[in-house]
Amino acid sequence: MSSEEKKATLKALLFYMKSQLAGSTISGKQNPADFVADRITQAATKSTMFAFAERFAELIGVGAASSSEAAQGFVAAASGAHWQALLAMLRQHPKLVTQMLFVSAKKEGESIAFDKMLASLDVEQLMPDVVTESDMVAFKPKFDINIQVACVSPLAHGADTKSGNATLFRRQDALGKNGRIMRLPIYAGNALRGQLRDIISLHFLKTLEIPKTALWFFHTIFSGGILEEKSDAMKQLQKRTGGAAGVFKVEGIREFRDMVPVIGLLGGAIGNRIIPGKIKVADLRPQCVEWGTGDKPVAELFDWVFMTRRDDNAENRSADEEHRGMIVTTEVLKPGTVLNGGIDIDDHALDIEIAALGNALNILKNKGYLGGEGRRGFGRVEMEIDREIDAQPYLDYLSEKREVIVKYLTDIGAIVEEKNPDPVASAPEAKEAEAEE
Repeated sequence: MSSEEKKATLKALLFYMKSQLAGSTISGKQNPADFVADRITQAATKSTMFAFAERFAELIGVGAASSSEAAQGFVAAASGAHWQALLAMLRQHPKLVTQMLFVSAKKEGESIAFDKMLASLDVEQLMPDVVTESDMVAFKPKFDINIQVACVSPLAHGADTKSGNATLFRRQDALGKNGRIMRLPIYAGNALRGQLRDIISLHFLKTLEIPKTALWFFHTIFSGGILEEKSDAMKQLQKRTGGAAGVFKVEGIREFRDMVPVIGLLGGAIGNRIIPGKIKVADLRPQCVEWGTGDKPVAELFDWVFMTRRDDNAENRSADEEHRGMIVTTEVLKPGTVLNGGIDIDDHALDIEIAALGNALNILKNKGYLGGEGRRGFGRVEMEIDREIDAQPYLDYLSEKREVIVKYLTDIGAIVEEKNPDPVASAPEAKEAEAEE
């Protein structure tokens, strides 16, 4: 397709979208350009141009294009040989497309306005030819522990940014073999690592029958702690590990690591000291053409789920008060999607730490949930782990060393009485409540 043909195809798309916007019945407080860009972002996750058009029309509240001529031009563009280039442009440049749609056409008419805008556009850069077979990531890593996850229910894993009231699935840039940069979905390894940390820490406290902890210890085991030069709450621990700048007591660090295996395995901060972890957790990648692991294009793996968050005080609210319920949509991986990832273990990891990892993986596998919106039934998975790790040594360790560990934690101020003025956390209850959200 020549550059002029691509410009004609793009112009047909803009005409069609413009006609849809003219028939839109939705109005709101959001800036019109931001509103349109958000709807393009959501609709462009569909796998075909026709599916994009249907979703875009739904999102802006219009049943069909207001111009039959515009619709005919769109059908030709959407069924042409290079429709994938159009869809890729919509996914990568929703704000730019929106700016094109809002081009001024009061004096000269839309056709002339579009022609002037497209005349100076580098359409080859904006709409490069898409060759599916070469649009894939070449590297297929193997891990010490390979993990495969099959989605039984929709899987939600939100990105850092939103599109209006819609939560997009997390993605990262990936370089294909042909040099093309693609935005491909991942379930972040850091999220999986965080779930393993929660599992190990919660199991540790329940097994040792520790209902209340000092707040600093709660943060240390469940989130890795925070860096601070001096802490009155941690002064007993810092006496053993070295609290002053430049002081590092190796035996004290080793003792803390041995008494609290989650720190040895996953690392954490103690005062102004960082204890590194012993494992590296990779992202889980959905099997698809682009990741080089499947036969389906990545766009076919996604769906949108419409949800509402109820206004709990609706029954007591008067008729003239504003409704405070929320309407949200979430992008999810469809049930049946399979993801692959894994874990690498450092050579110097202790046997007891590896056993603790095995115990956490067993719990995670048996629990069978990943991602967000678990209360709504999302994230139910079946997990396959190709390496079986014996967790019994870790369970025996906690049983045999229970009194020693509890005394140590008491001595360093990690376990406190509720009447203690230092902040306390009801650890098991707090994390279980958080997991339900």
